[in-house]
Amino acid sequence: MERDESELFRDTFRGTAILQFHNRKEFVHTLEAGLVALSPDGKIIAANRQARFFLHDLPVTPGQSFEMIFSISYERFTAQAGVQNSGRLTDRRGSTYYVLASNLPRPGNTVPGLRLPERSTNATGKTQSQFLCEDPAVRQAIEIIENAVRWHVPILIRGETGTGKELLARHVHAVSKRPGKFVAVNCTALPETLIESEFFGYRGGAFTGGRREGARGLILEADQGTLFLDEIGHMPVALQARLLRFLDQFTVRAVGSSTEEKVDVQVVAATNCSLEEAVEKQQFRVDLLYRLRGIELTLPPLRKRLDFPLVVQSLLNALEPNCTISDEALRLLQQYHWPGNFRELKNLLLRMVIMANSSELLPLHVSCALNIPTASPQFEPTPPSPVDLKRSRRDFIVETFRRCDGSITRTARELAVSRNTIYRELRRIGIHKSKSDNSTNIASEVAHQGGWTKPLRGESGIGGKADRSHRD
Repeated sequence: MERDESELFRDTFRGTAILQFHNRKEFVHTLEAGLVALSPDGKIIAANRQARFFLHDLPVTPGQSFEMIFSISYERFTAQAGVQNSGRLTDRRGSTYYVLASNLPRPGNTVPGLRLPERSTNATGKTQSQFLCEDPAVRQAIEIIENAVRWHVPILIRGETGTGKELLARHVHAVSKRPGKFVAVNCTALPETLIESEFFGYRGGAFTGGRREGARGLILEADQGTLFLDEIGHMPVALQARLLRFLDQFTVRAVGSSTEEKVDVQVVAATNCSLEEAVEKQQFRVDLLYRLRGIELTLPPLRKRLDFPLVVQSLLNALEPNCTISDEALRLLQQYHWPGNFRELKNLLLRMVIMANSSELLPLHVSCALNIPTASPQFEPTPPSPVDLKRSRRDFIVETFRRCDGSITRTARELAVSRNTIYRELRRIGIHKSKSDNSTNIASEVAHQGGWTKPLRGESGIGGKADRSHRD
């Protein structure tokens, strides 16, 4: 029965990213493993009985995000899993699992926001930026980084979640041309009891439960490469003193060892919180802050980017190369606050492409994807009444109809509805157009009085359906 369930699960979600996991490494390949199917943006699609057993008090339900279950982002996991498609995951309760994955998206496609196709180096040998930097603040950050890497100083990147801090750190690694690996560490994901041994490694027999041969640790894994310390503001205070010593001498002594090893790494730290406030609360060492701040950069949030239209089109090209977005839809997107920055924009564009199922994204697709005006405080501070919604809808149709020079076909295409819908709505508000004649015969001009549409007195077409529609 279990074999049938497992095979049925894989067949049902064939081609979808599937995580196979168990808390014991030797059981990952067995029928005792949990199975979770994930969407391209890391949302739970389904989970088998064993997965629900392992994660029994966590929200393993369709539509929930990967981050609600595990203590690492989906983008970070796919990047760390690498070509081996394997690794370890810690859930929100602190339980750790060995994981095998299939059909994971490529790491380059999961990093939020800014990546462009690879570019070759120019004649001067200088590596060109791999992401959009038309915004002056971002362009300045790129220039500072490309000048700073040769000085081998720590780099601190600040910015809201989803602004592309890890992508910028990967660019640091690329322009430094270091032969070693890029090693990303989420300082909130490692269990506090093991974080020192994870960072600095340990000798065999150093503690119960460790590997017989010991482990090198994350810093030595990054030797000759780049060590990226994400969420540095959440690093346990006990480890901060050892990290400070490492940054002073760039030597590592493994747990259980009496000797030190010299390492050569480029250190990049990132945070979305105020380290100065953490210092005031005695949650972060001020001397470590000074040491990490060799070069300090801040990435602007998406709502403040001056190259927003270019960013939208770049992301849309990556999702659906044959799809465009109208100027009106782009302006509507630009009015939004974007608290989730690039991750939110990327997922929103994906929803719009799926819903539209056409070659052009229009204002109606933006409204549907953002669920406005009734559900988005960025667009509508107070919920409108049903009468206000009806009037707003009719005003929008009339405005679009006039902008399209009275063309039913263009109006329907702009609003992504059928031509019959446009005929019906125009008749209800007193504008009549013959279906058999392409020329516009406006029987009554529309005036706006007191915030609602009403035919002018004395024109033909007054009364009948038009008058009744105002009492709807």
